[in-house]
Order: sequence, then C-alpha cells, then structure tokens
Amino acid sequence: RYALSCFFFYLFTFVFGGFLTALFKKGISPAYTVPIFAFLTPIFVKIIAFFYQKRAVEKHVYDCCIAYNKRSVRILGFLDSGNFARHKNVPVCCVSPELIYELWGEEILEKGRGQVCDEMSVATIAGEKKQKLYKGELQMQTKKGNFTLKEVYFSPSANMLSRGYKLLLNSRIFEENEQSEVKKG
Repeated sequence: RYALSCFFFYLFTFVFGGFLTALFKKGISPAYTVPIFAFLTPIFVKIIAFFYQKRAVEKHVYDCCIAYNKRSVRILGFLDSGNFARHKNVPVCCVSPELIYELWGEEILEKGRGQVCDEMSVATIAGEKKQKLYKGELQMQTKKGNFTLKEVYFSPSANMLSRGYKLLLNSRIFEENEQSEVKKG
C-alpha cells in the first residue's frame, strides 16, 4: 500500500513539474497552471481511490467450486466479513438461486417440489423466517493453496449483489479449514 501511494505521489509530482517546465519554455504564464491543476487534483484523487477500492475488493474474492453429486460449478466467491452463520456447527454460505437449481434442481423437483436438506431460522428486520439449506462441498483456490471443505451448507439468497461473484463465503471459512486439517493430523 505504501509503495502504491509513493508511486501515485511521484507520478502526480512529475506530471505537474513537467507541465510547468513545458509552459515556461513556451513563454506561457504559470498563472494558468494553478487553476488547471486545482481542477485535475480531485480527478487524480478519484482515480487513485478507485484503484485502492478495486484492490481491496479483489483481495477478498476467491475462485471457488461448489460440488454436489458429481455436478460442480466454478464461480467467484466473496469473503463476507459479516457472515457468521452456522447450522449444526457447519458453515453456511449464501449463493444465488440459479446456482441452487443448477446443482440441486433434480433432487428438489423429484422429492415433492421443494424438499431440502435442512432449514434454519434467520432473524431479520421483518421478523424470523425459515431459510432453506443445501449441503454440498466447497473447493477454494487461495494464495496459500487449494483446500476443500466436504460439508458446507448453501443458502439461496435473492439479495445477491451482481459484482461478478455469486457466492458469499462464510467469514470463518478459513478457520474451518484449519480445524479440519488439525483433525486429520
């Protein structure tokens, strides 16, 4: 972060200095440069803020694979820092409804239109509601390597943000992986 800040600072400084040098050589009064750079400075600040924001979001997006009964879907998952949901001590991740039907569609339709693996109660502003849960497997690629969780509940969420990912990961998913490795060893 520090290196990126330094880069942008020196880039802006050199552009400003080069612009002033060019104006002096052409005989143009430097009085015009102050209003021009006063106008350009907020634009540069917005561009820099955009790069920082994009980098911060990308830091929490992971390549994931959801699997169920030999079917799998590769999607991008966002690590949701506010998702602490667990059901029967198994993490719950939110997924877009179309992926639920893509993976579990046949079982849902075959078993009496809507029979699910489990349900959990969720407290919302509007009151308590039942949330359907589908058990599957989650594979993730991280900088430290790949890992697989054999048991994860997936809950359909109609409020999924469309920012390139269709899976909201549980914030403690990495802790779950560390615990499963300790049990193995």
